[in-house]
Amino acid sequence: MLEYTVRISAPGMTAETTVMNAGDGNELPEFIQELAGSFRGWGGTRTWESLEHQLQVEATWADGGHVRLRFQITPGVYGHWDACVIVPVEAGAEMQALADTLAGYLT
Repeated sequence: MLEYTVRISAPGMTAETTVMNAGDGNELPEFIQELAGSFRGWGGTRTWESLEHQLQVEATWADGGHVRLRFQITPGVYGHWDACVIVPVEAGAEMQALADTLAGYLT
């Protein structure tokens, strides 16, 4: 099992939760690496969710070679709140740098 704290913030808001994952290869770094490899774009929305649903990430291809990442956190399946931020990321080098950073931090 892998446990880590996720904190998101935007003007006037900060929220955090603890995320649990099984460590089975279906982890956030692999998801972001897959997005980095798809730098030519895709249709629709790609999603990833942590084991106990505390973190959800949605990736949507946006105009201009950017990916719109929507991070949503909740304190778990019994939580009574959620918070989200949307982060635009350049689909090439910036997405690869994010993938490399996450792989280094979460492995």
